[in-house]
Amino acid sequence: MLKQQAMGNMFREMAQRMANMTPEEMQRLKEMLADLNHMMDQQVWGEQPNFEGFMQKYGDMFGPNPAAESRRIGAATRLPGWPDAIPLQQPSR
Repeated sequence: MLKQQAMGNMFREMAQRMANMTPEEMQRLKEMLADLNHMMDQQVWGEQPNFEGFMQKYGDMFGPNPAAESRRIGAATRLPGWPDAIPLQQPSR
């Protein structure tokens, strides 16, 4: 129950921030998500993603403490049903 409340709060905050974004900020978010997806593909392909470069480019988007954000995201992936809800697929090359 507590996890669900925390996740609900996190998603509400995220939705509120997105609703107040300028077109330029929205474009940067799209670019960040595309780069993140590319890094995830690299990981699946057995390549080494450039996480440091990603954080150098987008670290400001994760607030003053990016490690705390990664812990929040990690907690979300441990919610019951998460692995079944989002199956991993081998990306096509």
